[in-house]
Amino acid sequence: MNINTNKNSPMIAFFTDAPYTGGAEKYLYYLSKYVLNDGFRTHVVFDENSSAEKFLSWLTSDEIPFTKLSKSNHSVAGKYGRIIRFLRWLNPDILHINLPGPFDANYSLVAPLARLAGIKHIVSTEHLPMSPSFPKSRLLKGFGTKWINRVITVSKNNREHLVRNHRVPENKIQVVYNGIPDAISTIRNKAYSPESENGKRFHLVIAGSLERRKGQIDAIKVMRELPDLVDLYIVGEGELKEELRKLVFKLKLTDRIHFMGYKENMLDFLNGMDAMILPTRIDATPYVIIEAMAAGLPVVASGIYGIPELIDNQISGILTSPGDIHALAEGVKLLFNNIELYRDMSKKAREGFEKKFTIEKCIKNTVGIYKELLCDKKR
Repeated sequence: MNINTNKNSPMIAFFTDAPYTGGAEKYLYYLSKYVLNDGFRTHVVFDENSSAEKFLSWLTSDEIPFTKLSKSNHSVAGKYGRIIRFLRWLNPDILHINLPGPFDANYSLVAPLARLAGIKHIVSTEHLPMSPSFPKSRLLKGFGTKWINRVITVSKNNREHLVRNHRVPENKIQVVYNGIPDAISTIRNKAYSPESENGKRFHLVIAGSLERRKGQIDAIKVMRELPDLVDLYIVGEGELKEELRKLVFKLKLTDRIHFMGYKENMLDFLNGMDAMILPTRIDATPYVIIEAMAAGLPVVASGIYGIPELIDNQISGILTSPGDIHALAEGVKLLFNNIELYRDMSKKAREGFEKKFTIEKCIKNTVGIYKELLCDKKR
């Protein structure tokens, strides 16, 4: 890809201390890549404890500049001093701090460090502010947020948590929905077609890190209530993998549940699926739902936090209560048994993606925030 090397172009520096590559890191990768098209330079800064190897490989592949701060035996004060010196040397026009959880990036304390480095414009993105707070976190978070000009968050529901739980001033917060590049120009005709002998099987997918909050255990259990023609494909890696395999064996579902590992290109994979199930316990606006919508897949998901802002219940997908196995099963069976409803939801899911969740819309709204800050600088 073409990198903007014009030193007169404004630079956006992105800061992350991500321990692994998840949705928040995918968000940061898309920003650092696509804002280049709007005349910015970008540079990603990794804290010394970061180990998001997949994210690093994406940046390397696209030749996006990044720096991983080296580890040392310095005290906390020494570590902070090193961050200040590096940011002073880099001298970005805007620092954008990525906060997967509200207490990442040193409780937002990177913001006052950036001020000491002479950076005047600081933006943060809050992905999961529904995490509970405690006295120390509220104190540190509140202090760090004082130095941030704009707080981007990925759902309207998140905004409520930021104001109520973390006391972020509402006038600082702007909602910008996640977006993804569209690799599918038109909805394909799904494989599921009960009128034909070859299309009777229904391919159900769940995607995400294999951890308890993502709901793979519920997805496996729900398969006991579904017709034998429904197969489940589990996409992702994580600490729960062996426990999930044992559960599948225990429930005698090995012929209908398939572990697919990590998929680099989810849209290509989803193009061979028929619907998604996502009984998550905590999520804001999961990328996997947006990817499913882009592929024209109806989604049966927990109706929590920002997910109802993605899925129009009973129109582009089906919302259920987290942990309600029976409701999940009924949602999938509704799609399986009503082909016209299924096809209509598939169409509406794709239309919902095109209307609200393209990368172009996400970048346009984010760049608008950058330009507003830079215009203030010139006044």
